[in-house]
Amino acid sequence: SSNPHVAAQGAKDLAFFSFNGFDGVPKNPHVALELFQKAADAGNVQARIDMLYLQHHGLGSVHANPVAAMNGMQQIHTPRASWFVERWVPKNAGAPVPFNSASILKGIKFCGAA
Repeated sequence: SSNPHVAAQGAKDLAFFSFNGFDGVPKNPHVALELFQKAADAGNVQARIDMLYLQHHGLGSVHANPVAAMNGMQQIHTPRASWFVERWVPKNAGAPVPFNSASILKGIKFCGAA
């Protein structure tokens, strides 16, 4: 789509399907992470929430970092993000850290990466 919001939503949706292997889309966490990053960097809030969820739980080759995930989730002001914040509640969350998809994916080798 030429509409950046529609393109970001499409990338986020395809990332979700690729991460989970739904409806005939092959399960491929590496492709999913690339698509989540593309969507998040384009401003898709749900992609940011999904990436922070992966970071919180250490899923899909993302290193677990519950404190950083909580900090990032607290900066997203949606009902879904608030739901996670209420359930994660770390004891020492530290100062808020701006969302950065590259730092969440640091150290992950994507398909075709040298």
